[in-house]
Amino acid sequence: MQPTMYQAFQKNFLGNSPGWYEKAIIAFLIINPIALWAFGPFVTGWMLIAEFILTLAMALKCYPLQPGGLLAIEAILLGMASPEAVYQETVSNFQVILLLMFMVAGIYFMRDTGMMLYILSLLIYMPIFSESLNIENHSFHIALITFSILYSPISEFSSLMFNLFSRKFEYEADEYANTSFDGNHLIEALKILSKDSLSNLTPHPKYVWWHYSHPTLIERINQLR
Repeated sequence: MQPTMYQAFQKNFLGNSPGWYEKAIIAFLIINPIALWAFGPFVTGWMLIAEFILTLAMALKCYPLQPGGLLAIEAILLGMASPEAVYQETVSNFQVILLLMFMVAGIYFMRDTGMMLYILSLLIYMPIFSESLNIENHSFHIALITFSILYSPISEFSSLMFNLFSRKFEYEADEYANTSFDGNHLIEALKILSKDSLSNLTPHPKYVWWHYSHPTLIERINQLR
């Protein structure tokens, strides 16, 4: 059955973000004009800043361009900013915007590295690292070398967990593309990508389970069909 416009909007609004987040953004868009009328631009401005911060905090669940853009457009329509002022602020702070974009991308694509650095920050000054190499005077450099050796097996298991979740999310993304449009187009695109990158079409299942962050081409095609 062909979905109605309302059903299509409800399903695709903010992509695959949590339902409570979608409702929160809609609530912000409704509350902000009321707050401007009731409390004035000062309070409403701080409310918008807090809402923008939330969109950045949720960037790993929902790409912040759409919710942040909706809030920015509403601020312009409410007269709290002009298009010229937004343009000037964007141009003058473009480096900060790029920094935020790369920070979000780095957090997502370097989750394993981030966890390693966090554990390192907790343990780096413990003398047990130097003592394990029979060195009396503890130093940062010796601890760093020892930690890099000891963390190798931990990294294997943490990578395994991240790969399991990554494959799960890929299946969910494929299912979303299949139900919202046509999975056959995605299948053709995956075939072209595999051909261009010379992917192994028949890797060993145990090797896939341990090392692959994405399902194999055959697994994804079977899931889409």
